[in-house]
Amino acid sequence: MAIGDGLIDPYNQWDYGPVMYQFGLTDKQELERVNIQTELGRRAIEAKQCLLAHLVLDEIMGIF
Repeated sequence: MAIGDGLIDPYNQWDYGPVMYQFGLTDKQELERVNIQTELGRRAIEAKQCLLAHLVLDEIMGIF
């Protein structure tokens, strides 16, 4: 699966956990972890905390 335009639109780009679950690439536990990290990353973006958003969203890649 390709990541895509994370540099241009990270707020929406990182919400791919449900798709990965539908394709059978994750289980429910991993999906929940991805959803939590996605929400934390979005909150950091909204707060204009770019470094924090990067670190939080980068952890998603470590889940897989």
